[in-house]
Amino acid sequence: MCLQSLACCFGAAACSLCCASLPSIKTSTGTGIMYLLFFILVSGICMLMLLSTNVQNGLRTGTFYGHVCENISDDQGCEQILAYYAVYKIMFGMACFFILMMIITCWIKSSKDYRAGLQNGFWLFKFLVLIGLCIGAFWIPNQITFLQTWVYIGMVGSAIYIMLQLILLIDFAHNWNANWVLGTEKNKCWFVALLLSTMILFVFAIVVYILLIVYYTNSSGCATNKAFISINLTISAIISILAITPCIQKVHSESGLLQSAVVAAYVCVLTASAISNNPVGDPG
Repeated sequence: MCLQSLACCFGAAACSLCCASLPSIKTSTGTGIMYLLFFILVSGICMLMLLSTNVQNGLRTGTFYGHVCENISDDQGCEQILAYYAVYKIMFGMACFFILMMIITCWIKSSKDYRAGLQNGFWLFKFLVLIGLCIGAFWIPNQITFLQTWVYIGMVGSAIYIMLQLILLIDFAHNWNANWVLGTEKNKCWFVALLLSTMILFVFAIVVYILLIVYYTNSSGCATNKAFISINLTISAIISILAITPCIQKVHSESGLLQSAVVAAYVCVLTASAISNNPVGDPG
């Protein structure tokens, strides 16, 4: 058992070897699970750093915080190692880690490649490299320049990610709609399920928009929030109408309200996530 654990940490072995009680899995599956755990761990640390109460207060009272602050602080002061400053730097370290692994493992065509062993094993060493990159990011000079640059990189990356996610979501909705419409030919219950699913998604989107208007806008301000809510709500209504027009149905016979309902629900969630960071009391 000890030898298996050591093999998992230091050698080119799948994570299933760490415990004999785990079911047998493919090496690629074990590798994906380990990288997912790395991502969840770093993301969890970032979430803790965003908590403005117990976690940050606890860090401020520690001697380690003062020692680190003395070594890396500049005109930003010690607050640069907490809150969103810490999130940007920790995520920068994680991004560097995955980019490094991408470069090292690029063009691997077979698991027999000598670099495949590095991809599928040596987890302890890779974990130490990940931690080192995240910690080392706090010593990056020119804090203001770094944060401003990283903000723009994050905005571009987020936009690309949302577009790819939306494309996949639309493709999923099309397959969902096609399968259930095909099922209605044999059983009319599928039509009821399709109708209920569409109605639930639309009702969910409408309720979310109403809550956003009630809690994140007022009559005297919040112009930014009002603009985002109005634009996204209008776009959702337009795509819902276009989805059932004859010209769209002629080109895509499988198009329907289910797809537009899925997109509307997804857009309302994104809108709520963005607006929740801009409370009513803000000038925007």
